[in-house]
Amino acid sequence: MYELLESFARGMDIDAFWAIMSEAIDQVNDVYSKFSDAKSVYMESKIHETYDHLLIVGNDMVQKAAIACIFSYKDKSLLPYKENFERLLDEKSFREQLVLFSINEEEGVCVVHEDHRSAVMHILLRFLYGKLWALTKRNVVESRRAAIFRYLGGCRTYELLEFLKILFAPILDVIGTSDIDYNKMEILCNDKESLFKMDFAKVNRYGG
Repeated sequence: MYELLESFARGMDIDAFWAIMSEAIDQVNDVYSKFSDAKSVYMESKIHETYDHLLIVGNDMVQKAAIACIFSYKDKSLLPYKENFERLLDEKSFREQLVLFSINEEEGVCVVHEDHRSAVMHILLRFLYGKLWALTKRNVVESRRAAIFRYLGGCRTYELLEFLKILFAPILDVIGTSDIDYNKMEILCNDKESLFKMDFAKVNRYGG
């Protein structure tokens, strides 16, 4: 997917590129809204996988369009939290919503039902990763990132590990693994000859 987007975007202004992408996704969502069951669409699994990739893009327009497409599935585990995600999309209400949309079970304020948590966290972790990279004023970026990392403190252990996999996915892809294997990483770091042969220029923050 990344190679295709890269070839399309070559020579374009990045804002113009993502504006076109956002419009294209909106068109897809408009088509999807006409289906009574989005899961029945041809190559649905690939399309849904694409939404996962688009969620981690640090662009508000793209994330907004991807979220709209995801909610077109009318997943019963996600629908109760549609307003929460919509408010997270709005920079003005983002930080307040992080407080209200609590996932912290230890503090007894979690608002996500146990039966819904897996589906919600799958979307939320990718969305928050994208928010880490969304461009805006420097002081806003720094405070937003701090707020996100504090929020992630409410994750369960395996959820936090999933976020770390998303965070380090570009590097994991380059070194040829899809899992965080500390032993393998330690061996690799000690093998300078192999390490220096790796093409880290191929590291792609958006994965895929």
